[in-house]
Amino acid sequence: MSLIAVGAAMGVPARAAEPFAGKTIAIYVGSGAGGVYDVFGRLVARHITRYIPGEPNMVVSPMPGAGGIAASNFLYNAAPRDGTALAIVSAALKVMETVPGARYEAVKFNWIGRILSTTNVTFTRGPGRVKTFPEALERESAIAVMAAGSALSIYTRAINRLAGAKFTPVHGYLDAAAAILAVERGEVDGATFAWNSLKNMRPQWIADGSASIVVQYAPARHSQLPDAPAALELMRTKEDRELMSIFMSSADTGISIKAPPGTPAERVEILRRAFADMMNDGSFRAEAARLEPDFDPVNGWELQKIVEASASATPELMERVRQIVNGQ
Repeated sequence: MSLIAVGAAMGVPARAAEPFAGKTIAIYVGSGAGGVYDVFGRLVARHITRYIPGEPNMVVSPMPGAGGIAASNFLYNAAPRDGTALAIVSAALKVMETVPGARYEAVKFNWIGRILSTTNVTFTRGPGRVKTFPEALERESAIAVMAAGSALSIYTRAINRLAGAKFTPVHGYLDAAAAILAVERGEVDGATFAWNSLKNMRPQWIADGSASIVVQYAPARHSQLPDAPAALELMRTKEDRELMSIFMSSADTGISIKAPPGTPAERVEILRRAFADMMNDGSFRAEAARLEPDFDPVNGWELQKIVEASASATPELMERVRQIVNGQ
C-alpha cells in the first residue's frame, strides 16, 4: 500500500485542521548543524508545512548533547505535548535507554515517520592507518566519537567486545563536524558516525580513497559500501548475533521524526498523514534523493510497529546490552 493510500485510509476529520493554524512547530535535532540529522530536518521543515492543515511555521532547533540523549530527554519530559514539538535524534534509542542519564522509553514516543534508514561507519584516514577490519583486530586505532553515552560510542564498544576490534574511543566531540576536524588535524586515526554525514561533509575523501571504511554498523552491507563488512556478519556465535541485532535495530528506525508521549491522538494522525503525503511529493523526493540515492521512507503507522517490535528483546539480552553500553 502506498504512503498516500495509508494516509487516506486513516482519515483525519476536517475539524482537526484547526489545532496547528497560526502555530510554530519546532523540530529539535539531537546533533550540531551540518550533520545528517540537521540536513534532513531542514529538508522536512521546508516541505511538510504545506501538508499540515493550517500551514504552521516550521523551525529547526539543534540540541546537541550526550549523543542525542539531551534532546530525547527534553522531548519525553519537558516539551509541549500538543504536536508543536518534534525531534530527530539518534536512531539507537532503545539501546541508549540503558545509558545513565537517559530518562525516556523509546516505545512510548509517537513516531511520525522515517525519512531513510541509517548506516553508521567507523572510518580511518591518514598515513599508517588501519584500512581493513582484519587489520583492526591486530592494531589499535584512536577513533573520535561523541559523548560516552552516544550511540556512536556504544557501537564502537560493541564491535570491540563482540568481534575483537581494537578501536579506542576518544570522547568529547560535540558533533560529526568536530570529529571530522579532529581526523583532519591528525588528533585521531578516524571516527565513527553516519555514512550519510561523511558523504555530505567530506565527499572528496570518498572520491580520492583517502578515507577507509573499516566496518559498517548495519544488519547487511550498504549498497554503496560493498567491500566493508557489516557488524552482524562479524559475529561468531548465535548469542552474539542476537545481541548485535539489538544494537543494529537502529538502522531500521533510521532518521525518523517523533513526537512526545501524551500528544493527542488526532494531532499525531495529522502529522503522520502530512508526513506520508510529503513523502509522495515529487519535489521532496527529488531533493531527498539528491542527498541520499537510497532514500527509503516509512510512514508513521508502520514505523510505530517497527519500534514496538524492537522493544521485545528478552531481559537477559538487554542486561548484556546494558553491560556493554556501560563498559562492564
